[in-house]
Amino acid sequence: ITKENNQWIAKPAFIGEAILTVSSVSNKTTTEIQKYTLKVKNLPNPAITVAGSKGGRFSSETFKQAKQLQVEDGWEITGYVIYLTGTGFPKPMYKQVMGSGYFDKDVLELISKCGPGTTITIDELKAKLKNSDIKARVPGIFFNLY
Repeated sequence: ITKENNQWIAKPAFIGEAILTVSSVSNKTTTEIQKYTLKVKNLPNPAITVAGSKGGRFSSETFKQAKQLQVEDGWEITGYVIYLTGTGFPKPMYKQVMGSGYFDKDVLELISKCGPGTTITIDELKAKLKNSDIKARVPGIFFNLY
């Protein structure tokens, strides 16, 4: 448990039941004030999509119209790497983006070269739960364009 900006933050190490004990110290004597039993659950990774798709076989024209990665409510994307191979890419290309899930100018330029036969991998996805310090590394998503 740590204190940040007048808030106490608990980061449990295990899933299951946790007991939080609130106590005070006065004149070198510790007095228990109250105990709380809390359920600790695993927070699932947020679902990330492009134009509503979680990956797989996908229209190259629809992918070219996408402007960003989408993430479920409550989360924000803080970084990713996009890899492109196949049609339009005699040599594999990649671009790392930090700070958001939007496709920046360089990524949009790469996407404009895509066509049927292009494989796109979006990997090293990082997301953050809004208004918190909770971060997640999300498994990559893959698209085979037609």
